[in-house]
Amino acid sequence: MPMTKAFRTTGLGLMLGLIAGIAGPALAQGNKQQSAMPDQHRQASATPMIQDESDNRGTRALNLLMAKGYTQYRDFERQGSNYTATVTEDGETMQVVINPDAGTITEKES
Repeated sequence: MPMTKAFRTTGLGLMLGLIAGIAGPALAQGNKQQSAMPDQHRQASATPMIQDESDNRGTRALNLLMAKGYTQYRDFERQGSNYTATVTEDGETMQVVINPDAGTITEKES
């Protein structure tokens, strides 16, 4: 009987080894596929966002404000084809109209 018990234990060990040998590569391959998924997601999200022309005009208007020395401004908003803002210069607050196409900033008339 001790011989039979040893044979069963060895047989069980061989079967488990065989199962692990077959399943191991399949499981490892599955892990590779799963680890590749985040890379695919990162590549998809790295696609540049398309901006419309109004985004570019707003950026140009803000850059124009800064270039002309208006570093303190508030209430920046689009009005038609131009932009308006309240700026502070030398302690004085005034409303200005920014035309990003012409590159001009004029004081808004009341």
